[in-house]
Amino acid sequence: MSPTKATNPNRQSVISTAILLVLRLLTDTRYYWHLFSLIFLGEIALCALVIRYVAYTNIDYLAYTQQAALFLPPSNIRDYSQIQGGTGPLVYPALHLYIYSALHQLFPAASTYDVAGFVPDDKSDLEDARIAGGKTSLRQLQAIWAGVYLSTLLLVAFIYRGVISSIESRRPAAEKKEQAASRTATYGPDVRQSLVNLLLGSSPPLQPFLLLLPLSKRLHSIYMLRLFNDPLAMIVFYFAVLLLCKKQWHTGVAFYALALGIKMNILLFLPGLLVLLFQYKGAIGTIVSVGMIAIIQLLLPAPYFFSSRQSAQTYFASAFDFGREFLFKWSVNWRWLGEDTFLSKELKRGLLISHFVALILFAYFRWSSIIPGGTVTVLKRGLSSVQALGKAPISRGLESGLHIPFVLFTSNMLGILFARSLHYQFFSWYAHQLPFLLWLTRWPLIVCATLWVIVLWVWDSFPPSTPASFILFAIHAAVAFAIFWKGEIRSR
Repeated sequence: MSPTKATNPNRQSVISTAILLVLRLLTDTRYYWHLFSLIFLGEIALCALVIRYVAYTNIDYLAYTQQAALFLPPSNIRDYSQIQGGTGPLVYPALHLYIYSALHQLFPAASTYDVAGFVPDDKSDLEDARIAGGKTSLRQLQAIWAGVYLSTLLLVAFIYRGVISSIESRRPAAEKKEQAASRTATYGPDVRQSLVNLLLGSSPPLQPFLLLLPLSKRLHSIYMLRLFNDPLAMIVFYFAVLLLCKKQWHTGVAFYALALGIKMNILLFLPGLLVLLFQYKGAIGTIVSVGMIAIIQLLLPAPYFFSSRQSAQTYFASAFDFGREFLFKWSVNWRWLGEDTFLSKELKRGLLISHFVALILFAYFRWSSIIPGGTVTVLKRGLSSVQALGKAPISRGLESGLHIPFVLFTSNMLGILFARSLHYQFFSWYAHQLPFLLWLTRWPLIVCATLWVIVLWVWDSFPPSTPASFILFAIHAAVAFAIFWKGEIRSR
């Protein structure tokens, strides 16, 4: 009978040390940027591999440049309703058109490659050169979108770090001192059990949620393989969030308006932004900021599309078309309802009412719940007198690092939940926010990670399926309800 093998103490020590290092990387805020740097370096390599080895597929970029060509000389069309491409009329605001016009002028051959992405059997030397030039220009464009992807990831990392700093600032001084003194003993003698506790315990730290950000195949496709305009709007918006968290209100609002000038999905954040403006800037400050947003929306198209009142009306009717119809075959979120229900006016009306009610509930019960006295106190302070209209209802100033993303991202989440339809590229509207929203639920890390993987599976499934559509809706609803039930995190 063979003797029982004794456990190698050196091997056990190495394993325990490795687990401890992983735990510290995932939970010790001193190593936050170490963890992100590893993720960021991996993403740089992955973006390069995607561009090099995964085939580009034109979806909308060719249509964008066709529309840009009609805007640019020699066509010089200034009637927004007459600017059309292969996918239909131009339905995005002016800044979108200016950006893709500039790209079309800088990389004209990329549009040629969209059309001539194949190599004909009897190609000439001229055709060879045209295709080669188009492919080179396309790779350059993809590199730009890779830069947008990586820059967005960096901005989101700064926002997440601000959330963690805000949480730490809310802790009592005695608790901070105790935590600093016990860093080496935080996980106890059994590091494996500590890892289990991290995965299965409630209210996990935010830091390990960084690992969820780079896992989306769909998100890489939206950026590098499709060149959609959604990422351009979102990177400007995230920069605006970062500015707002730094209390740079006027600049932050201006960048918010610029993001809105690219795509109107940025309006989903507006209810939350209005609440924040009232809390931090008061009634008059809110009115001034809304006026700034409106003025920027007027200034962007004014040089080209305001030659008459009719042309201005045509612009806003096209760029901000709230009655736009969506195709059932591309709906990722409402496939489970069936086409007849999807196309019904009752669903459209029901979603609008539900969205409005959800916003009211969050605005009243959650977006001011962290403030002593809640919404009632905030309203009384901000509207009690003429003098109060110009003052912020928050007397000492609320820590903005957590509160501002909490309000803005939940506002957007409600818009996603009740959206008329979600197409594949719309995943970029909330993909970088969803790990944070999952963290707000206080569910165990393993549950949040599992839900994240399921969401990725839904968005990666093509074409949209009925079961996947219902699962996505159920997860969205569960996350929104859990956040509403538990409210903003006060300390962790």
